[in-house]
Amino acid sequence: MFSYQGPSFLGGAKVGASFKNIQNIVNGPKGDGYVSDMIVMREHINDFPNVICSNMRSQDMFKGSLSRLFEIILNVLNKHPEDIILIFETCSSSLLKEDLKTAIHALKNDEKARIFFYENDYFKESEDISASNTLLHLVENFPDINVRKKNNSANIIGPCLLNFNYSHDLKAIKSILDDLKININLTIPYGCSIYDLKHIGKASLNICSDIPLSFKTAEHLKEKFKQPYLFPPYGFKGTSNFISGLENCFEKDTANYIQEKENILLKKYSDFMKENIFENKRIFLFGDMTTVAGLCMFFKNDFNAENIIAGSYNIRFQEMFFKLIDNSNINCFFSDDSLEVEEKINEFKPDLIMGTLNEERYSNINRIPFIRISSPMRQVETVMYPFQSFMGYKGLDFLLSKLKEISF
Repeated sequence: MFSYQGPSFLGGAKVGASFKNIQNIVNGPKGDGYVSDMIVMREHINDFPNVICSNMRSQDMFKGSLSRLFEIILNVLNKHPEDIILIFETCSSSLLKEDLKTAIHALKNDEKARIFFYENDYFKESEDISASNTLLHLVENFPDINVRKKNNSANIIGPCLLNFNYSHDLKAIKSILDDLKININLTIPYGCSIYDLKHIGKASLNICSDIPLSFKTAEHLKEKFKQPYLFPPYGFKGTSNFISGLENCFEKDTANYIQEKENILLKKYSDFMKENIFENKRIFLFGDMTTVAGLCMFFKNDFNAENIIAGSYNIRFQEMFFKLIDNSNINCFFSDDSLEVEEKINEFKPDLIMGTLNEERYSNINRIPFIRISSPMRQVETVMYPFQSFMGYKGLDFLLSKLKEISF
């Protein structure tokens, strides 16, 4: 059995770890303290990330873990007095049924510190929902609600540690904004100081690079600051629509820019595009809903592909997924059960699979062409690619080059 998502606390902790000036404490047994290890291995960083595990010992299971947790909190406050603290329970520690919320609230008042405890159903809430709720909670608590003047810029919401190709997606979106001379107000959460969120309302527009993570926040900001939002650009038509959205918001004339960029790619891949080899091929897409929905419309709009099956493990975002694919007549399914996904592949008998590490393993066994498009992936990547996003014109160039390499 292959797991597509991690536990609830991982979703919250990776969002907290992506911010500057946040110290994250995971209250759980030693075996649950792997978040910082994952970040070090996956992100290839030399420093320790801002995630600490309050390792519960066997005696804590009888006496309770509060005294040990408070000791760690006070130590963090002494070392990082200007930072805020986010505390997460794991499934194991939640079994103790300790009233952490009340105890932390009392400590918060005594120490006059900014401490937040993320409370949820740790057994039922998935990684993507926890990440989304954590980001929304932070954005709700830190913006300056008195912002009056927009600075003609955009916020990019979604880049986050441990997410698939988030830094490459950020480069792809930044490339378009730079070309059109549109400034970036904030990138959230990755690399953003928690205290910079007070400026979030100054932007004229929000761009959701990771929809499960950013959608709730974008909806909140739309209501709070009247900021519209755009979904990420995929393919020729998708990127053109994205740029048109920028044009409407920033009053830019983008027609020549779109034509120039498309002509460059059409000239580079003219022979490949004319072959239209995917029109009668069976294409199986599976992974995070942002990428799957984007690539689904890319094949449908730009290659006239009709025989597509699209699946996602973001099972709580089905309504949003159908909105992204314009309710097209495409065979869709939602599952976080790897055995069910493999059964779908067996039934569909695809010519091309685009998916996660699990589908890559299946494709290797059955010798089916494969392109990796989504988390989860290997814990340690031995090859560091210079660029591998599927967004925008840079991503479209990369995607077409990968598709061109496929031989059926």
